[in-house]
Amino acid sequence: MESNMGLLSGSAGFCRYQVLGELPEVFWDFVDKKIKAYSFQDIDGSADEMSAGWVGLGNMFDREFSYANYSRGAYVTFSLRLDTRTVPAALFKRHVEAEINEKLRQEERKRLSKREKEEIKEKVKLDLLTKTMPVPAVFDILWNYQEAWLLLFCLRNQVRKIIEELFRQTFDLTLQPMTPGQLALNMAAAQLADGGLDDLSQDVYSTATREE
Repeated sequence: MESNMGLLSGSAGFCRYQVLGELPEVFWDFVDKKIKAYSFQDIDGSADEMSAGWVGLGNMFDREFSYANYSRGAYVTFSLRLDTRTVPAALFKRHVEAEINEKLRQEERKRLSKREKEEIKEKVKLDLLTKTMPVPAVFDILWNYQEAWLLLFCLRNQVRKIIEELFRQTFDLTLQPMTPGQLALNMAAAQLADGGLDDLSQDVYSTATREE
């Protein structure tokens, strides 16, 4: 399994989001219903190449979220589990060639049509996928619903796109990536609203230059 050195490890790269959209009044009931509806589903025994869904923080097998273990005060903590299965290109090519040669031998032919070759490729791919175990990966999430920000403990663009879309489908909320400049402006606005200017310039500089 891929380890992303996430929230529980205390040492990980992460990206920041602003959470856009309106929350329902009964927030925790909403979360409980939605997070379970989009929990992770196994693809063992199938030919599916990918499955993505929510699991409990620290337990990739927890799809029930027993005792509302995602609820931590102002925070919602959970993880994305992403299972993928791929067939090595060299293995796929070898099996396709073997199937083509066997068909030519049985039918005493010299060549196959393009359509026949595509059908063989599809058959071989499905067969190999069903025999290939999916590889799981887990990516932790920390969501402060009161202040409308979220941390994703992963920097990979492909994973970010998957989580952004699944989060939208699940909660009908949009994740907007926050750049260092946006973070600095948000911090400045918050401190100005509170009437605090003493450490503003230093905080803005630190936020804008901090590596994600």
